[in-house]
Amino acid sequence: MEIKPCPFCGGVNITIVTMRYGVKIKCFDCGANISSVKDNGEYRTLANARKRHEKKAIEAWNRRINRWN
Repeated sequence: MEIKPCPFCGGVNITIVTMRYGVKIKCFDCGANISSVKDNGEYRTLANARKRHEKKAIEAWNRRINRWN
């Protein structure tokens, strides 16, 4: 799944960071970030859980609201 540019600054210096209890997407151009839902460490033992968290975080990051319609 592709990550769109930052919704705040348009930057493309974006990375996915694995944390102890989830996944975070961060823009290094402006510092904006979004985290996946925590799951009490489930992803550490199940590779599929980490992928689910990554997918949720990317979907949230890529979501845009069209304010002009």
